[in-house]
Amino acid sequence: MLSIRRKIIIFWIITSILLFVGTLLLIQGTFFSTFQSLEKNQAIKQINVAKEWLEGIKEHLKGYAIDWAAWDETYDFIYNLSPDYVSRNLMPDSFTALQTNAIMYYNAKGKLLYYKAIDIYQKTEISLPIDFLEFLSKFIKTQKVDFPHTKAWGDYFYSSQGLIIFTGSPIVTSDFQGPIRGTVVLARIITPQDLSVFFKKYHFLLKILPAKNKNFKQVEFISDLKMKVATLLSAQGEKQYILLQTILPRNLHLQFKKLQLFFTGSMVVLTIVIFLGFAFFLQKNILQDLHLLVKSLPTLVSPSKFEKITLQPKSRETFTLISSINTLLDKIKNLLEEENKKKKTLNTILENLPLGIVLIRKKDNQILWTNSNFLKMTNYSLKELQSKKCSHYICQPTTEIDLQDFDKDLDLLEVELLSKQGQKIFCLKKAIEIDYEGESCILEILIDITKYKELEHELRQAEKLKTTGLLAGTVAHELNNLFSSLVLYPEILQRKLPRNSDLNKPLTTIKDSALRAATLVEDLLTLARRNLPTQETLNLSEVIKECQNSPEIQKILTHYPKIKLKWPHSDLKAPIKGNKTLLMKAIFNTIKNSVEAIDSQGEVKITLKVIRLKETLQGYETIPAGEYVYLSIEDTGKGISPQVLSHIFEPFFSQKPLGQSGTGLGTTVIWNVIKDMKGYIDVKSKLGKGTIFSFYLPLSKEKIPTIPKNSNVNLQYLPAYNLKVLVVDDKKEQRDLAKTVLEEFSCKVETATNGQETFDKLQNKSFDLIMLDVLLENENGIDIAEKILKIDSEQKIILVTGYAETEKIEQALKLGVLTYIKKPYTLEKIYQTLKKYFS
Repeated sequence: MLSIRRKIIIFWIITSILLFVGTLLLIQGTFFSTFQSLEKNQAIKQINVAKEWLEGIKEHLKGYAIDWAAWDETYDFIYNLSPDYVSRNLMPDSFTALQTNAIMYYNAKGKLLYYKAIDIYQKTEISLPIDFLEFLSKFIKTQKVDFPHTKAWGDYFYSSQGLIIFTGSPIVTSDFQGPIRGTVVLARIITPQDLSVFFKKYHFLLKILPAKNKNFKQVEFISDLKMKVATLLSAQGEKQYILLQTILPRNLHLQFKKLQLFFTGSMVVLTIVIFLGFAFFLQKNILQDLHLLVKSLPTLVSPSKFEKITLQPKSRETFTLISSINTLLDKIKNLLEEENKKKKTLNTILENLPLGIVLIRKKDNQILWTNSNFLKMTNYSLKELQSKKCSHYICQPTTEIDLQDFDKDLDLLEVELLSKQGQKIFCLKKAIEIDYEGESCILEILIDITKYKELEHELRQAEKLKTTGLLAGTVAHELNNLFSSLVLYPEILQRKLPRNSDLNKPLTTIKDSALRAATLVEDLLTLARRNLPTQETLNLSEVIKECQNSPEIQKILTHYPKIKLKWPHSDLKAPIKGNKTLLMKAIFNTIKNSVEAIDSQGEVKITLKVIRLKETLQGYETIPAGEYVYLSIEDTGKGISPQVLSHIFEPFFSQKPLGQSGTGLGTTVIWNVIKDMKGYIDVKSKLGKGTIFSFYLPLSKEKIPTIPKNSNVNLQYLPAYNLKVLVVDDKKEQRDLAKTVLEEFSCKVETATNGQETFDKLQNKSFDLIMLDVLLENENGIDIAEKILKIDSEQKIILVTGYAETEKIEQALKLGVLTYIKKPYTLEKIYQTLKKYFS
């Protein structure tokens, strides 16, 4: 009787032989036909490249045939056969450029009038095959075309000199008009040089042969190394057939053979390895323990401790039993560990959710557990909340807990909580009933929306400012028109009065009052965000110094002699982006408010420095981290109550007593100016101790420009400019005012009320300058300026506006307008403008 070992060896040998033979047959029967089909498809695809190459040459010739046929010189050549046409156009280089061997000219009856043929490689004249010329004379007569004709025909002909590709197009004028005078034919002979070029490009040798009929074999396997591949060209409507043929290597077939041998060998080697491993396994684990298998008994252990059974197996059955038990114990242990891990993961998720979560026992409303985020929201500890009634913290004491179902799409409830310090916390709450450790509990989920409430308040404030601004924009233009007369006429009258006249002082008072009223309009327009001057790079340190020396500050010091102003003394470079005039107004308004907040004596301290906030600062508003120029104005006044503090930046809000100036726009202008500079404001105040206004202005990276100093103008002696000026304004009083002002500069002034009247005057006269009001009745001055500049781009135009949006003014300046003057303007402003552009 054979041993188990010998039986295994015999079984392995037989199996290996069967596997080797079966693998060969399987590969041959399954994959061979697929590979062969793939090989044929690749070969056909490759030979079709030659067909596409020839078609490409034909399409190339068609394009040139149309170009040469629809040409007036060719149209004339059919009649006169001009030698000059031949010498200029039918040169060897022309044939090389066209990639054609021959150009032939036939008359309308199909008679060949002239042709020239060139070897494009040798650049020498050649003769075309007689059989091709005879065929072509007959072929042309069969080609009928629609008129007007903008296309070409093309075909193939296998001649005594090889394959010829030819195309033709009827000869018409360059605008494709008739009558048709004949046909231009371009022909290309495929030579050995062409086939050599084809080989270099596509890497296989091409043969072109005549075929008797269309029956041919596309792919023919010559051997395991080579195959013959062919395709057919149909010519002259299948009257002639041309065979394209090549010999290709059978690379895919050779790869298949190698793959077949490799796969079969791999299977045999794998079989050997598997059987050797299996034999070793049987020897080591079964045959040696076979005797012990009968005598061994399983060892009993308690699985409650989840300890593995360590009994050494003496048989296969014992080993299997012990392994099964140990596997079961491992699974139980892993399940318990996984359960604990899930609990820890769930706890981590609940602790780190950006929500407050509270678990409340339903029967007595006691808090059992909260997550850490709820503790952060309320500043309580878990020990302070556990076992306490929820009504003391989150539940309403007079109502039951509102229960919701997570499966239902219900709105969240808005509730208010109190922190440990008594601060209000606004939350959205959702409560559901759950079963926790056998007890009915309420799980409350709270979303802190306190910051959103603050943002909502800020948004309402912004809406109020917007409404005020829109109201301001509707009246600004008319008010500034009125102020223009109150500013300019006093100046003109003062020029005509002696310097010691008693009327000078009241006239100055009228002018200054009008300018102050115009400043109030400017404040209103600042609220509207529609009159914003262009921002520039400023040094805030220099702006502070200019404020310090301004007449406004000197006036404050005169009125409040017991109040001391402390200014920063450093020459700090503090570059910011903003408008100098508006920024000085904001600083002046803040200092003025601080001074007026002090009852009798005290001080106002101005601080300036460059700071870097490493993290977000929560003050009167949220200030993000970044680099800022910090400006603070601190007073020792009476302070501001919390109730008033939340309203101080609202328009027309003022609590100043009678006797102090106050329109309610000062702090609103401050807010808007700082916001236009992308800055932030913080206000801290204590009743009886004072207030600090802090401005955080973004630090600019741009270089601070050097600003030239202004020179004062003596308005008693104005220069004569002798300009011809056209004033365009729909208001008669404004036209008269502008005319009076310009006549002070010896200008000849004419006026117009609208665009049509303006263009009528420009047709008959020329003007050195046009002063054009922006807002006309039913018209826009900027549109009129654009039309004028389209007619005469050199025309000088100055826009005059009592109110206009900054974007539209900037658009006009880009079109070519010189500048713009804001109403109310002064004689000095007119002088400076004329001096700049007409000196």
